[in-house]
Amino acid sequence: MKRTAGFSHVAGILRMPSAAAAKRRGRQHIAVTARGTCLLHAFTLVELLAVMAIIGVLIALLLPAVQYARQSARGTYCKSNLRQIGMALTRYLDQQGPRGKFPTVAKLPVSQNPDGLPSLYDVLADYCEGNRQLFHCPGDYYEPPEDKPELARFATWFDKEGLSYEYPSIILSGRTRPEILDSPLAFGGSGTVWIVFDFGAFHGPPGDNGSRNFVYLDGHVDALLVHED
Repeated sequence: MKRTAGFSHVAGILRMPSAAAAKRRGRQHIAVTARGTCLLHAFTLVELLAVMAIIGVLIALLLPAVQYARQSARGTYCKSNLRQIGMALTRYLDQQGPRGKFPTVAKLPVSQNPDGLPSLYDVLADYCEGNRQLFHCPGDYYEPPEDKPELARFATWFDKEGLSYEYPSIILSGRTRPEILDSPLAFGGSGTVWIVFDFGAFHGPPGDNGSRNFVYLDGHVDALLVHED
C-alpha cells in the first residue's frame, strides 16, 4: 500500500497539464512577449524630439511653396476676371457702333462720387451677365490712411467701393478707340493702353514685378513692374 501511494504521488507530479492550464500559460507567454516587444520598439525622448524637429524643418520648407502656389492661383483668377471685364467693355463699345465711346464712370463710386456717376460694374453689368464677382479680385486688400482710422472697418476695396479694379475714367471717358490710339497713350499701339487694373499691389510687394494686373485695349492681360507712390 505504501508503494502504491508513493507511485501515485510520483504519477501526480508527472501528470500532463490540463488543456486549461496550458492555455493559461500560453496567454501569459504571449503577454510577456507583447510587453517585451513594446519595450523594444518604444521611442526615447531624444528620438521624439528629433522626429519633431525634422517635421518642423519640413513644414518650414513647404510653407513658402504653398504660399507661392496660393498667391499664383489668386493672380491667375484675377487675370481671368480682368480678361472678362475687358471683353465686356469691348461689347459695350461695339454695341454703339464704330464711334462707340468709353463710358464715364466714377473711380470711387461710393466714397468720392459727388456727381452720382455709375460704377464700372453698373455700366457693364448687362455685358457680363450681371456677375459682380468679376469685379472682385481674390487678392484684394485695403489699407486705410493713418488719418482715417474709421475706414479700418473695410478689409478690401471691394467691401469699400464695390469693386477691386480701377478704371482710368479721366483718360478714357467720352473718347473713342481711334481717338485713344491717336493719343500719346498708345505710343506702342493698343497693347500699351491700360483700361482696367488692380486698385493696388494685390499680388506682391509694391513695386515688385507682377504685383498688379492690367487689361489692355487690345484685350490681353498682363502683370508688370509698377512703381508705387
